[in-house]
Amino acid sequence: MLLVGIPTILLVPMFYSRIISKRLLIWIPSLIFAFLAIWILYASMSSIFLIMVIAGIINILRFNTLLSLPVEIMPKEHSGVAGGVVVSVGYMGAVIGPSMAGQILDITGSFQSIFIILSVISVITMCLTFLIPTSDKNKISSTSMER
Repeated sequence: MLLVGIPTILLVPMFYSRIISKRLLIWIPSLIFAFLAIWILYASMSSIFLIMVIAGIINILRFNTLLSLPVEIMPKEHSGVAGGVVVSVGYMGAVIGPSMAGQILDITGSFQSIFIILSVISVITMCLTFLIPTSDKNKISSTSMER
């Protein structure tokens, strides 16, 4: 995924600045990721490489979008803290996820449960995107943060 991720990181800012709805940059990759997580269960060995290339692009696109959202939806005085929370939670998932996947694999002896869980998490992410404010008028105010 790294070979796909590096060019994607360079291209995402250009693509990102042209998209009006940042919500779509989370929703669509999450939908595709959920599909890929189920597809890989039934994929032939020859299509696994294609799945991994698409997953690499989708993963970087979604991750970069999530990292930039706090700056866009939070007041300037709170965007640093919000960004730190997003990064912390994201990296907690990166630390806990592989360990949990390994435990599930040890218990079940199969990757099937792992990919089903990945698909469910992607669907949950899709649902949570509807909580993201869509414009400056819906931006979280600093007075509501102080309550």
